[in-house]
Amino acid sequence: MTGVPRGALRVGYGPGAVAVVAGAVGIAALMTWELAVPRLAVRFEPASLSVLGERAAMAAWGAAGLAATALFLARTEGLRTALYAAAVLATMPAWFVHGRTATGVMVPMAACAMVLAGLVVAVLDARASRAMRLFGGAIALAGAMAGAASRGALVVAAPAAIAVGFVAVASNRTSGARVSRRGALVLALGLCLLAAGAVFTAWRMDTALARAIAGPLAAASRSDAVPRFDLAAVTAVYTLVPWSPLLPLALARRPATDVHLATALTAALGLAAHAWLAPRNGAAMLVALAPLAASIALSLRGLDTVEIPSAAVVATVVVVGLLVVRDIEASPERVLDAIGSADDPIGAGARSAGALPSAAATTAKVARVATAAATALAAAILLAPRAWLPAGRGLLTAAVGMLAGLALRGYAYPSLLARLSPGAAWQTWARVHAEGESLGTLRVDPRAMPKAAAASLSSAEAAAQWLGEPPSGTRRYVALASGELARLNASFRASHHANVPILAGGDGTVMLAASVLAAGERSESPLDAVVFTEPPAGLRPIGAVAGDHLELLGWDLRDARGASIETARPGRSMHVRLALRVRPDSTESLGAYCTFLHIDHTPTRFSAEHREHAYPMGLWRAGDVIVDDFEVTLPAHFRAGKYALWWGIGALPCADDRRMPVTSGPSDGHGRMPGGTLELR
Repeated sequence: MTGVPRGALRVGYGPGAVAVVAGAVGIAALMTWELAVPRLAVRFEPASLSVLGERAAMAAWGAAGLAATALFLARTEGLRTALYAAAVLATMPAWFVHGRTATGVMVPMAACAMVLAGLVVAVLDARASRAMRLFGGAIALAGAMAGAASRGALVVAAPAAIAVGFVAVASNRTSGARVSRRGALVLALGLCLLAAGAVFTAWRMDTALARAIAGPLAAASRSDAVPRFDLAAVTAVYTLVPWSPLLPLALARRPATDVHLATALTAALGLAAHAWLAPRNGAAMLVALAPLAASIALSLRGLDTVEIPSAAVVATVVVVGLLVVRDIEASPERVLDAIGSADDPIGAGARSAGALPSAAATTAKVARVATAAATALAAAILLAPRAWLPAGRGLLTAAVGMLAGLALRGYAYPSLLARLSPGAAWQTWARVHAEGESLGTLRVDPRAMPKAAAASLSSAEAAAQWLGEPPSGTRRYVALASGELARLNASFRASHHANVPILAGGDGTVMLAASVLAAGERSESPLDAVVFTEPPAGLRPIGAVAGDHLELLGWDLRDARGASIETARPGRSMHVRLALRVRPDSTESLGAYCTFLHIDHTPTRFSAEHREHAYPMGLWRAGDVIVDDFEVTLPAHFRAGKYALWWGIGALPCADDRRMPVTSGPSDGHGRMPGGTLELR
């Protein structure tokens, strides 16, 4: 196997240079904009650098890793392959997310790219001069040292060293030439790292040398790590979205050159290293992104010369793409696997608080649509006759993937990061607090908050008590995971008879609560639309009591935008909101019930139920006024007219007609309270 012949890079060098310069300017402009966007999921441990400085440093590491990958491919496999690899890397979620945030994970990923690039130039590039080989060796050594300091040389440097050394030795043995001494030395170093890592892992030697070589493998297992055999495959698939459907093609395609073989082998060994790491340390980030991107780029370059791809290739792309789309639809929080939840304190906190599904909904939807569209277009490109295509199959497939990746980079993941970030809470506290006013934390990872924060509060009840006892003339603040808001609000209402004020993060996963609102401030709490002290205005009165515990006060009708309406239309979304009060003499916990809404119609009726509430029924207390909001879209067979509306309380699991009896006011005799009529036009 050989690389690109000498002089191949000179063909079309002018247009290629223009493309490289234009791409570099575009990426630089995009990175500048990304660094300027506030409220990203950054770790607030700036040390001697500002947060922006940390993010700029990660962006520089990302640019260095991308440049190293593109340059070694340009030297050995051609300029087009290098451009493909740059496009793939720049639109991988893991690469651009960690390249714009201060998590520090970009360092080992970029270091892995530098090790592979440096070793390929130093060992496998037959055209390289002595000075160029020394330069490549220096780049590889710098990458290995950065990897040892961040994630361990075993994961970062050993895969590339073993792969490049093996290819160099095997290639020379096959051709009858003498064994490459450089290749043998690199292979020996890689195997030594592997052996040392195995020893340190087996004996759990948590020393400085062990951490430098084996990284997280040398330390004790994470308490939340799950020993799953598929973690490496899952991480790789979601790391590469929307390029995932091309991964089997990239790793299974027969290498045409030594560099191609070394790159694919490095990617495979990187996945193996991650599989070794994941069961002990959770869904940490896969660092071998550059070898994977380079392998995908090489497979795309091979498609440019293919007249008719095999049916197996097309089927593989379609099946993998559909599986990814279906999996994201079933579990929206999968999109966080693209950035390694074990390496992301904000995401880890949101996951533990149960706040990820809602935060990830928009990102998951965009990822689904982008992956489905890219898969369909890629399949069409692969199946189309060559005469129908304006360019090579690889170029068109790369363009489709890049457009899908830009949708994730420019919109989907920034919106997810903004919701996961504690940035709004921290920035608001920094702006509004006075000297001496304290900040506590509740279920928020301490790595994600400033060192000025007080000790973590153990429970929502403790946080409510701490908020309610500020020193005279001051306020107290709590940064809390959104999953704790309901319990904190219930404890706060028990003593203050009002909702806890939320100053920032009302639509995110980290919120800032205050002991009291200052003049001109307004609460952002989503519970302000759910639980009240007095009934909302404008209700259509009912006046019925269920089980001597809940009084149904009335209801109103809102459109999808929240505006009050008098009538509804079939096929259009609307909200039927019922207001009820927990009677002052009620002492029973309501946690074992659900609520339901019926709109009678012949021969079938419309029904909806709430087994779970934004403000759980188990937290409802005497005197609370609750708005039970049902989103309703009536089917088209509901004709214009008036329909009876009924509301009631069922016993969990709400699979039968067991209901809380109506003890006062109108009812149908079966536990349903009438709400009047709903008019359709």
